[in-house]
Amino acid sequence: PLATVLEAARLGRAAGARVMLNLAPAQPLGPDELRDVDVLLVNEHEAALLLDDSDGAVRADPEGAARRLSELVPSTVVTLGALGAAWAEGDDCGVVPGFAVEAVDTTAAGDAFAGALGAALADGRRLRDALRYASAAGALAVTTPGAQPSLPRADAINAFLEERG
Repeated sequence: PLATVLEAARLGRAAGARVMLNLAPAQPLGPDELRDVDVLLVNEHEAALLLDDSDGAVRADPEGAARRLSELVPSTVVTLGALGAAWAEGDDCGVVPGFAVEAVDTTAAGDAFAGALGAALADGRRLRDALRYASAAGALAVTTPGAQPSLPRADAINAFLEERG
């Protein structure tokens, strides 16, 4: 339930943690609900809902959507599927492209991306660098069938990034 998620964010903030919220399933939230969130992770549909916009408008200008969302929270990420992710943090924004792979099963792509993003941020990486790591995790996840079996370990993500340059 949303109330539980928001309370967890409040407790995390009170403990000094960097709080990341993956807003799935999509629901409209305003500044009051997001006050304890440091990093907001949304897909195009969720971004459109928060911005009272259309999915097409977000798809046409994902950086702009990320920038507009950053008026609500310090750091925002709008996932774009195979195309990567748009992000905004302070005055900085951009798009981290996805990796070209042959997709077998996309079931766990979003979970792999979100988990890797959270882990990379917890390790102290900058958002842009954490997104490259998360994109690699998402790309690796779609190359293996099944949900749990496709979630890559850190060593596999690092090897993939070394291979891809």
